[in-house]
Amino acid sequence: MTERVTTKTQLKKAQENNVDTIIVAGKLAEKLYKAKKVSKIGKVALVGLAVSLALTPMTAGLSVAAATPIAAAAGLEVSTVIAVSAIGLTLVLAVCKNYSMRIVAKNGDKIIELELTKK
Repeated sequence: MTERVTTKTQLKKAQENNVDTIIVAGKLAEKLYKAKKVSKIGKVALVGLAVSLALTPMTAGLSVAAATPIAAAAGLEVSTVIAVSAIGLTLVLAVCKNYSMRIVAKNGDKIIELELTKK
């Protein structure tokens, strides 16, 4: 079964329903592709990043600023932290663990469509 998603909520539902192939389109595709880098960092950096991002709603976004040095130390770009905070760390890690990711369509440097295939 294949499902096309354009929102974080749709992606989460498709992942939870174990959809075999998920087509991610639009801005979500770009953010998810950037965010996948977080699945490759070490556990210590991942915990620090998770704590910083978890505090974001309670600190009016100030903890994202705290996440920046953690991300930099882990070799991540600020755009990756922003992408992860937009999608959610738990969802990014679940998708990266359970699905292979392939770029389907680009417009210049922008990724406009990804195909996620169940591993």
